[in-house]
Amino acid sequence: MLEEVLMLGFLFTYAKKLKLGLWSTIIGFCSAPRQLPPLQGVGPMIGNMLMGIVFGWVYQKYGRVMPLSCATSCSMLSASSATR
Repeated sequence: MLEEVLMLGFLFTYAKKLKLGLWSTIIGFCSAPRQLPPLQGVGPMIGNMLMGIVFGWVYQKYGRVMPLSCATSCSMLSASSATR
């Protein structure tokens, strides 16, 4: 969860310095860290990418990281309880 928050803040701050567009920044955010765990399968990977698009847009609009933190915590808790 910490790496997503750091990635979100770093990528959006750096993208502003480079004057990149909103959607190119959001697509970069949602695709970079979510491609790392392909062992989960295709469905969770697509879900993670969609979650990245939604929360990247929320961060860009409101400047808040807490919705991403809550959603990541909920998905981790549900995934860990499903494997038991």
